Amino acid sequence: MNDQENKAKRPVYILGVAGSVIFVAGMLFKIQHWQFATLFMITGIILLCVLAFPMFTWLTWKKESHISSMFIFMVIGFLLIIVPGALVNLNLQHSYQDYYYPNNNQQNALSDYLFRNNSSLVSRYSDSLTYPTMEQLHTKTTRMLAIISNIQEKMVQESEGQPGKPALSAGQISQTQTGQEILYVKLSRPFDPGPAKVFLLPGCSARKELNSLMSEYVNYLTSITPAEDLLKYKKILDTETFLPEGNPEEGELSLMSGLHSLEIIKNGLLTVESYVLNKIARH
Repeated sequence: MNDQENKAKRPVYILGVAGSVIFVAGMLFKIQHWQFATLFMITGIILLCVLAFPMFTWLTWKKESHISSMFIFMVIGFLLIIVPGALVNLNLQHSYQDYYYPNNNQQNALSDYLFRNNSSLVSRYSDSLTYPTMEQLHTKTTRMLAIISNIQEKMVQESEGQPGKPALSAGQISQTQTGQEILYVKLSRPFDPGPAKVFLLPGCSARKELNSLMSEYVNYLTSITPAEDLLKYKKILDTETFLPEGNPEEGELSLMSGLHSLEIIKNGLLTVESYVLNKIARH
């Protein structure tokens, strides 16, 4: 009788062990900010709570007329597993909002302020002899910002789409008067390392194009202002300062970190532009 009962429960035991392993793996993935963490946790909960536990309860106590103390202990045991896992999940999600989203949003706000400030400065000198130079500089800076924003948009589309099939449009990006704004809270996979590998690592076409255009921009700046005046901004104007270098297998850059790095580069451009515009205006 016991052998038959154990044989009937064997699939339940397998489901229970599999569910436990998958759930714990999901918790570890969540702590490490890896992909599929939520999928693993949900799959583990389904295997444990929806399949294994009800089946085990029915096979064990289907003939009982009273609630067994073992059943109560099992329920408590499940709660001790599921509740801490859910709290870890919520706590980590809260940390994303506390430490990642506001930081990037502040960079966006700074970019918006600097762009408006520089545009206003150029407008104030519209009737001066220096206006053509200032307008040309602002146009070139705006073009650089648009190129970087385009890379950011493609990174978001890559993350929101399927492998090899980027999303056709990015609902996580809105257009403002000063350019685009990324709605970070709407990103479904903020720590996806895929987009950085495609657009930011050394050797990729987007990185090469950005480096080339940045070099042209720096050459233009040195043609309208003494090169020694730009020495203190050398690091700011060097994309290698903010973007990954070396073998991509040595480390992974998440989508959020990549977007943040590009936002810093944009703010660096606007900061240098502000300095040069003011220098031109004083002459």
